[in-house]
Amino acid sequence: MPTDELIEHMKRRYSTRKNAKDARDPIPIKMKSNDPVGLLMFGDIHVDSPQCNWPELDRCVAICESTEGMRGVSLGGGSPHTDNWIGRLQAEYAKSEASAKQGFQLAEWFIKKIKPLIIIRGNHDAWSGQGDPLEYIHTAGSMYEQWKALVELQWPSGRKAVLDIAHDHVGTSQFHPLHGQVRQARFNHSDKTADIYISGHRHTWGLMSTEMQGRVVWMCRARGFKDHGEYEVVKGFEAQKLGHTITAIFDPSAYIKTGFLSCFAEPQEAAEFLTYKRGR
Repeated sequence: MPTDELIEHMKRRYSTRKNAKDARDPIPIKMKSNDPVGLLMFGDIHVDSPQCNWPELDRCVAICESTEGMRGVSLGGGSPHTDNWIGRLQAEYAKSEASAKQGFQLAEWFIKKIKPLIIIRGNHDAWSGQGDPLEYIHTAGSMYEQWKALVELQWPSGRKAVLDIAHDHVGTSQFHPLHGQVRQARFNHSDKTADIYISGHRHTWGLMSTEMQGRVVWMCRARGFKDHGEYEVVKGFEAQKLGHTITAIFDPSAYIKTGFLSCFAEPQEAAEFLTYKRGR
C-alpha cells in the first residue's frame, strides 16, 4: 500500500474508533417503561474459592432471580469468575478445592441466574488474557466491559441516571472506606458526573449519600463473598461480615431528588422496597 493511502487508512481507522468510544461515554441503556427498577450489584465472589460464602451467595442470587424488575450487575474481580491466580500468587492454587473446569461451570451458573445488565472485568478476569471464559459465557442483553463502565439509564419519561461502575476507583484512605468513590465524584476529570459511584475489589463495603455540586450522589462499595481470608489476618485488617452486595433502586416517577435513587446493603430489604414501589 502506498504511504499516502496508508496514512488515509490510519486516519479513517482512528476516526471510527474515536466515534465508537464517544458514543459509549456514557453507554446509553433505554428502559422499556417508567416502572421502578433495581440493580443488585455483586462484589467479588471468587466462585471456586474455598473461602467463598456460598450460602450467602446462593441467597443473594435467588433474590435477584425472583424479584420482578431486578437485574444483576457483576463488579468483577473474580466475582462471576474464578480465583485465576498468576505469578507468585499461583501458590494459592494449592488451597483450591475446585478444578478449573468446575470454576467455569460455577461462573456460568452465576451469570445465567442473575441475567446481568453489566459485567465488569476485574483483575482476576484480566489475568485470563485471551482465554477469559466470560467472553462466551455472558449472554445477549448484557454488557461486558473492561474494568469500568459509565452507563446512562434512560426512561421514556425523559428521566436519566448515570452510573459510574468500576472494579475499583482510584484512591484509598484508612480514615474513609469510600475515599476512592468520593474522590471520583468530587474531582473526576472526565466531565461526566454520575448519580452513583460504585465498585468492589477491596473486600470492604460502605454506603454514603450526599448533595454535591447541585445533585444527589450515592457512593458505594460492595464487599463481596470471600470470607476468613489469610490476607486480612496477616495485614491486620478488619474482617467485615455484611455488605456482600449493594442494591440500587431507581424510581423515575419520584418528585423529589432524594427519592429517585435509594441504595441498600441488604438485598432482601431492597427487593421488598422495589416490590412496594412497583405495586403502588
